Amino acid sequence: MGKDEILTLIDQLNWIHPQELQQETIRLLTQIEDKYVGLLIQDMKKETWENAVIVLEKIGFPRNKEALPKMIFLLQDINWPGALQAVDILKKIDPIYWIHYVEQAILESDPQWMYGIHYLLEKANVTEDMMNKGVYLKMKQVLEE
Repeated sequence: MGKDEILTLIDQLNWIHPQELQQETIRLLTQIEDKYVGLLIQDMKKETWENAVIVLEKIGFPRNKEALPKMIFLLQDINWPGALQAVDILKKIDPIYWIHYVEQAILESDPQWMYGIHYLLEKANVTEDMMNKGVYLKMKQVLEE
């Protein structure tokens, strides 16, 4: 399955499609090559995110490794479709694989994103000593403002 076919399938994850089509598309997308996994969460296709995260959960780690930055992206708003499910996936993966993406996100200084990240860190039992000290302090500062 090539990139174009995968992008077409991602469109079929849209929640407006019949449930049967969504389920079949999820099944098909669990079979994609690992190099395409990072495509599953498309920034501008919010209506596909929840189903994309279901695919990521089904394929598991390490196959979903390419999508770790996109799962962190979903934490920009914890109410976004798939965000809480992304936290559930991430907390089962050793933070060594995703903490760098969290630290990059913290440097954006987006207060709403900080809340999502803080929620993930709590759920994954990530402590201050597991992160870059300066970045952790920046997160705390933004959250306190």
